[in-house]
Parts: sequence; structure tokens; C-alpha cells
Amino acid sequence: MSAARFADQTRERLRARVLDATAELTVGRGWGSVTMSAVADLVGVSRQTVYNEFGGKPALGEALVMRELESFLELVTGELTTGDVLVDAVGRAVESVMRAAADNPLLKDVLVSAQGGSASLLPLLTTDSELLLARASAVVGAAVEVRPEAAEFSDAEVARLVEIVVRLVLSHVVQPTSPPERVAAEVAWVVERIVAAGPV
Repeated sequence: MSAARFADQTRERLRARVLDATAELTVGRGWGSVTMSAVADLVGVSRQTVYNEFGGKPALGEALVMRELESFLELVTGELTTGDVLVDAVGRAVESVMRAAADNPLLKDVLVSAQGGSASLLPLLTTDSELLLARASAVVGAAVEVRPEAAEFSDAEVARLVEIVVRLVLSHVVQPTSPPERVAAEVAWVVERIVAAGPV
């Protein structure tokens, strides 16, 4: 193994440990009580090491949210890459996301903390969600583009459909008011109507 590769792996492990510690503290104390010093102590490194890696608490929070997003995107791509019709795959993907969101301790803390008026990561899912939306749209778009149903649509039309679905699902995750199966059915209905209408 080259020295550069070893250094990269060491850094990746450090980042993972820091994010694990941040998630643990956030769930246990709430994001408002998380400090860079507390994270460093839990990991067993200096506070400066955490600052050097993430730059500050806002960037650390963003990295935590983006890592959590990847676990949801794995569920989505797993469903969208199956062989049945797109609408059914979308329904399963959305239901999987909603069920995972309901059981996710970190997401629960984010939503509860926001309701209590304390400092929260919620803006990263709402008003400051550009990075999250871009990543989710890119991953979901890549899975949808290769499906047969997408062949008659332009890349721009597929991108618009994906963004609509991503934003719709995110709104349900942030403000869950219906059972997962109902949300899935509603989103699948939207996709079915758009696909049936054909290219603009």
C-alpha cells in the first residue's frame, strides 16, 4: 500500500469516528449541546484535530447529515434498480425511506429539537438543503435514467421529475403526517401521472 493510500484510509477512519461520536452526542444531548471539544474527547483526539478535519461545527453538522443521507439513498437505489415497472419501484423506495426515517434516532432528535426551539440541524433539511437536494437528485436521477420508462423523456425532463419526487419525499420526512404506505402511494400516483402524460 502506498503512503498516500494509507494516509487517505487513516483520514477516512478518523472522519468516520468523529461523525460516529457526533451522532452519539447529538442523539444523547441534542445538537445545541454538542461542542467540538466534547466530540474530540469522545473520539480521543485533540479539539484541533477535529477542527482541522471539519473546519467548524456547521461543517461538522453538514457532514453528519450528508452521511446519514447516504444510508437512505442506498435504500432508494436498491429499489429503483429492480426489474419491475418504475411506479412500483418508486412506491417501494418511498415506503422504505419513510419507515427508515421513522426509526432513525438522529432524525428523530433533529425534528424534536426543532419543535422545542433549541439549536437544530433541521435547516440542513429545509432552508439550507441545497447540498442535500443536489446529492439526492443526482443519485436518484442516475438510477432512473437507465430505466426503460425514462427513454422517451429528455435528460432535463427526467431531472425535473426526480427533483419533484425528492422534494416531495423530503417534505414528508421533515413533517410526517401520514403512514409510510400512504405517502408511498401518493408519490407513486404523482409519478404515474407524469409518466403517463409523456414528454412535454
